[in-house]
Amino acid sequence: EEIRIRANSRENAPEEIGRIILRANPDGSNLLLRDIANISLKFADTPNSSFSNDQRAVSINVEKLPEEDLQKISNFVGEYIEEFNAENENFELFASFDFNDLLQQRVGLLLSNGGVGLLLVLLGLGLFLSLRLSFWVAIGIPISFLGMFIIGNLVGITINMLSLFGMILVVGILVDDGIVIAENIYTHSERGKNPVQAAVDGTMEMLPSVFTSVTTTIIAFIPLMLLDNNGFTTEMAIVVIGCLAFSLVEAFFVLPSHLATGQALQKKEGKPKKDRIRGGLDKGIKYMRDRVYGKALSFLIRYKWVSFTIPIAIFMMVFGLIQGGLIKTTFFPSIPFDNFNVSLVLKPGTREGITEDYLKRFEKAVWEVNQEISDERDSDVSLIKTVDRNVGSDGGRGSAERGGHTGHLQVNLIDMEEIEDISSFEIAGRIRKRIGSVPEAQKFSVGGQNRFGNPFDLALLGSNLENLMAAKEEVKAEIATTKITKNIDFK
Repeated sequence: EEIRIRANSRENAPEEIGRIILRANPDGSNLLLRDIANISLKFADTPNSSFSNDQRAVSINVEKLPEEDLQKISNFVGEYIEEFNAENENFELFASFDFNDLLQQRVGLLLSNGGVGLLLVLLGLGLFLSLRLSFWVAIGIPISFLGMFIIGNLVGITINMLSLFGMILVVGILVDDGIVIAENIYTHSERGKNPVQAAVDGTMEMLPSVFTSVTTTIIAFIPLMLLDNNGFTTEMAIVVIGCLAFSLVEAFFVLPSHLATGQALQKKEGKPKKDRIRGGLDKGIKYMRDRVYGKALSFLIRYKWVSFTIPIAIFMMVFGLIQGGLIKTTFFPSIPFDNFNVSLVLKPGTREGITEDYLKRFEKAVWEVNQEISDERDSDVSLIKTVDRNVGSDGGRGSAERGGHTGHLQVNLIDMEEIEDISSFEIAGRIRKRIGSVPEAQKFSVGGQNRFGNPFDLALLGSNLENLMAAKEEVKAEIATTKITKNIDFK
């Protein structure tokens, strides 16, 4: 027979637990817990059962050392999974999450952004100035990255999420200095100067302003490199600073030498169709410069009070919209996720069998929602890959609650970046609605974990436990009337 005793006490030392009063005896003495039980400090006998798609499962985490290569580990694990499944018919081994997939997505984003940047430079400068000139400007992007890779290898930086973030951040500003210098060189060439003289004069004329602009950005990233945050921003800052430094070298030395010795500044004869296109673009730019921008600039110079009051009026209007709640603000936005948890915490002492019954009901609701979405999308593709069920932990990070009264489902989705008609937030919301309220639970939540913490925390302090419990119930009832709140966790 098992007897559970609940006490409003947070003691964890055996001696203090033994002093818990169970009842008062008729003679006035107290019956203590140590009088009827042997209390000792041991490892907790916490139930822990895991299932994947309703099949008994064991989870194995593969971690990497700092000096090891993530892609090699991912390839090795993939090959091992194939070999294991081929040799074992009664078992199935699969990877529920591979961080290398996420890394490859960021590499693809970097390559696509860089490719779009190169294309825009080639088209923009090619149409308005010269196709050869635009090529030498665009080549500054890979040259800057190659130089940064040399520095990164020397200081021990690898291609990871932080360094990729810095590359994605800087790829959009790498060619700014090259565009300014190349355009100025082209202008000097149009004035009749030979290519060498045009390259020298055009570069020297823009050197102070371009150097100041880029070094200002470099200086802004130096504090991020020196922050004491376990290297969280150091690699990103080094990547940005390295790329910008090499872009200066490329813009001041490599680009002018190519323009001076090549055919980018040579006059081209013939090709009237291209000349007509460029002539039309020149007329459009001249019209915007003289008829639109020029007149607007003259008006603002003549009436200075207009240029002074309009920004202030716009600022006050935007500030009013923010304060009025029409423009929503958040410090850390919610990021779409490829997996989320359905967490459950019942009253301490609840047997694991009851907890598992709840989780099975939740899992059934998850698959029902998945089928509904597939029918609505008229697609045979399941958005949910697997549903992992665990009894013994609520699935939280760090201070996760454990015991037979806790459990969670981990819903693993396919790559949601390829799905445009529905988001992971909507899937989680529909599952939450299908499950409904669970009033007997101390904690029930559906959704991805916020790496920056909870959006709102409220703590009640007091010396009277009964008053605290009454206040908790009152706050709980009041928050429940608010429609915008979800995943409320009361402890």
